[in-house]
Amino acid sequence: MKKKTSKSVLALLIAAAALIGAGGIGTARAQLNVQSQYYNAWFYLNHLQVHLLENGNDVCGGRNNLDGDSKITGRLLQYLGFESKEKLGSIEPGRAYKEEIAASNGSDIPIFLRLTVRKYWIDEKTGEKVTNMSPKRIKLTYGNKAYNSGAWQINPAESSAESETYYYNTTLAAGASTTPLFDQLMIDPKIAGIEEYTTRYDGSKTIYTYKYHYDGYAFIIEADVQALQTHNANDAVRSQWGVNNVTAEFVSNEVDGKEAGMGTLTVG
Repeated sequence: MKKKTSKSVLALLIAAAALIGAGGIGTARAQLNVQSQYYNAWFYLNHLQVHLLENGNDVCGGRNNLDGDSKITGRLLQYLGFESKEKLGSIEPGRAYKEEIAASNGSDIPIFLRLTVRKYWIDEKTGEKVTNMSPKRIKLTYGNKAYNSGAWQINPAESSAESETYYYNTTLAAGASTTPLFDQLMIDPKIAGIEEYTTRYDGSKTIYTYKYHYDGYAFIIEADVQALQTHNANDAVRSQWGVNNVTAEFVSNEVDGKEAGMGTLTVG
């Protein structure tokens, strides 16, 4: 009888342990469903602002975006023609003109910069783009060099005969301006060749009428500059600009409580 009682007690103890175990599991599961009160946090995003400069003048004014990518575009249209040299906007082939293209940082943090320049021709009457005039005849240079290679790098992977993309070598500090990418413009004098001419006679006079290759055309220069954050710069270059052959590095520090530091962009 004692032995039987012992077995019964043992069975009750095992059952109790099982119930406690089940209760413990159930309690744990219930605790996973308990939620704390919502926590609200405000994040203030820096506004990136970049300005496109032509001969020292802000030609676009800049604009703010919160997505870390501010794109500013400027457009310069010029007409050709020996017969109208005094006309505003006319350009004489073979003559060098001041044309400084640069950028400035309008935000309060350092930024990385990419600048793309496009060159093409349009029909002066219709305004439509033409393809029988080579963009290579529109020559933007920096002194005797193709561009300011001391401060900028060209990315061949993003460039063509009509469009070229450049990266500023270092970060641009808040409120600072870049050195110019280009500083002069010249239209190839070969474009001034005679396409055809006609003659007519007026009494004792012979009158020649010449038509030049550039007659009826204007050229367009477009430039857009983009600013990029320095935080996680290398990943930002790939996600925001979609390029894999450009490496960004940034060493951060603070000056008067504001982000500062120095970074570099390397193409290739």
